[in-house]
Amino acid sequence: DPEIEVVEAPAGAAAPVCQVCGEPVTSNAVRCARCRTPHHRDCWEYQRGCSTFGCHGTEREVVAPPG
Repeated sequence: DPEIEVVEAPAGAAAPVCQVCGEPVTSNAVRCARCRTPHHRDCWEYQRGCSTFGCHGTEREVVAPPG
């Protein structure tokens, strides 16, 4: 398995976009425990895991809402 580099978004950046539905991930967010790609919880469950090509992650982390 090649290493996956995790790059965090800078403060004040726009909300990430869900790769499944194409909408901003602003609530009910989870991210892949392997590559940290954000998803909506419903989209993660629909996809049955990470939607990033080649990742194959099935474990998720709940993302706390900002505030």
